[in-house]
Amino acid sequence: MPAGKKRLKSDKQQKKIKVFPIVAIGASAGGLEAIGSFFEAMPADFPDMAFVVVSHLDPSHSSILPELLQKYTQMAVNPVKDGMEVQPGRGYVIPPDRELKLENGKLRLTQFHPHPGPRAPINHFFRSLAEQQADRAVGIILSGMGSDGTIGIQSIKGELGMVMVQDPVSAKYDGMPQSAIHTGLADFVLPPEEMPEHWIGYIDRMLKGKPVLAEKMSSDVLKKIHGILRTSTGHDFSYYKNSTVQRRIGRRMNIHGIKNPSEYARYLH
Repeated sequence: MPAGKKRLKSDKQQKKIKVFPIVAIGASAGGLEAIGSFFEAMPADFPDMAFVVVSHLDPSHSSILPELLQKYTQMAVNPVKDGMEVQPGRGYVIPPDRELKLENGKLRLTQFHPHPGPRAPINHFFRSLAEQQADRAVGIILSGMGSDGTIGIQSIKGELGMVMVQDPVSAKYDGMPQSAIHTGLADFVLPPEEMPEHWIGYIDRMLKGKPVLAEKMSSDVLKKIHGILRTSTGHDFSYYKNSTVQRRIGRRMNIHGIKNPSEYARYLH
């Protein structure tokens, strides 16, 4: 077969690959209870998506976390094996002695090598999730000590993904949630049991391909938003390209389910 036809066939096959959101959950101390509450609150008919749980586990012991989490959900929860293809409607849990990343729709494991400083498996996976999933990446930070995940959510927001953080009041250990909140990048700060309602609505809107802006943004509304941002951050976005700014505003509106630009300006204020 001529090379051109081979390439065409490959392109057609590539188009058939279904792209779906992947929700990454980072947790540490106190995380089992938080993840359990999160999974229990999920409806049975959630949109096509997969869940990857990245937790701080003792590298010297085997983990029964998949079995423990299975008690909270009807969705199959599996320990990650190297090269495992991510499938929608499934949950995956990192092994205790490995680093994890997403690569071309597959989960890749590498051996953990002790080094000075705390481990940061959540940052490691979140960064790869942002690179691979872009705006379809959802990062969630739950209970834990330290600051792992803070750098990772910056990567996700840099690609216009969504970030949720556990309300520190509801967390057994609030170090990780507080660190994530201090970045100012959390789209929602909620108890775990209230999170599914919000990300399901966001992902449902995204999968249905609803327009980011339900109506054209007027120059008056855009000026008002520029003024709010300038006052609160000190940055003047009026010199940026309108299309770029409106695309970013549209993403924020989609996250919060706001269709009217004037309504979003009021919300922002």
